[in-house]
Parts: sequence; C-alpha cells; structure tokens
Amino acid sequence: MNKGTSTHGGALSAHVSSQPRGEPTDRVSVSQLEAGARKVLLDLQDRQRPVVVPQDSGRPMGVLLSTEDFERLVRRYREGPRRSGNAA
Repeated sequence: MNKGTSTHGGALSAHVSSQPRGEPTDRVSVSQLEAGARKVLLDLQDRQRPVVVPQDSGRPMGVLLSTEDFERLVRRYREGPRRSGNAA
C-alpha cells in the first residue's frame, strides 16, 4: 500500500487537516473525531504519521498513533537509551 492511501473510505482525508510539508503530524478536531471515530482509527493504520487532536485553543489535547507505531514506541522505551561508542 502506498503512503497516504486508505482502504477505509478516506476518513482521514475527509477529517484531517494536513500540516505544511515537513510537519510530522496531521490534525483532526474533537468534533470530527466524534463524528467519524471508527473510520479515522481504521485509516490511521494506513498512515505514516500520528494525528494530533487539538483543544479549542489549538494546543494538542492528545495524539493518535497506529498500533504498529505505538508498539515500536514501547519497544524503544523498554530498550532504553542507545549508547554510542565503546563501553568503558
């Protein structure tokens, strides 16, 4: 599957406002998430980046990640910081 391609009816493209090129996230409002949560979550599996859910003020309230991205984040956390160079 190509990046940005959805197999779930394009809910994210209908609800998410993309950030300028180079920004790592997209945004979906709480009301848009409430209206189409199932499709947004299904489409998230096809995304290559997280989706930010902002408050009315525009500040982030939460972040949606695909299960794969979440598991990768947990693995990295459990592995701890990577050390460079030789151990002393």
